[in-house]
Amino acid sequence: GARRLQQALSGPWVVSVLILWLPVRGRDGLSLPPPRPAAFCSFAQVIEPDQRLLQAARSCLAQQRRRRYQTGMPPEVLLKWQFVGMTEYDAVLFVDQDVDLMPVEICEVELRTRWRAMLPFVLGFGSPA
Repeated sequence: GARRLQQALSGPWVVSVLILWLPVRGRDGLSLPPPRPAAFCSFAQVIEPDQRLLQAARSCLAQQRRRRYQTGMPPEVLLKWQFVGMTEYDAVLFVDQDVDLMPVEICEVELRTRWRAMLPFVLGFGSPA
């Protein structure tokens, strides 16, 4: 779906596909080299989380746990905020890997037309077609 969406939006926009990839910690606590997601998205640019944001997320969740707020949520869940800070882009579409913005069940021409009509509206550049 990511490749199809990238192709559908290319032309009017420069489209990047980014994957926020958290390095795996080994048993010794040392960071292992991050595996590359080539198996499912070889064309994407892999970025690592901002360490300040990761530390703030860990601190926030630790504080909640000290207040006896029971959460099994890992700090990585809050890393989605990193995309909010990507001001070099006009738009950032954050999508979990299990969501398809260009499902094969729907005509690609129809989806491309709809995306191209709605994205400028969402960005405040006009009215929807």
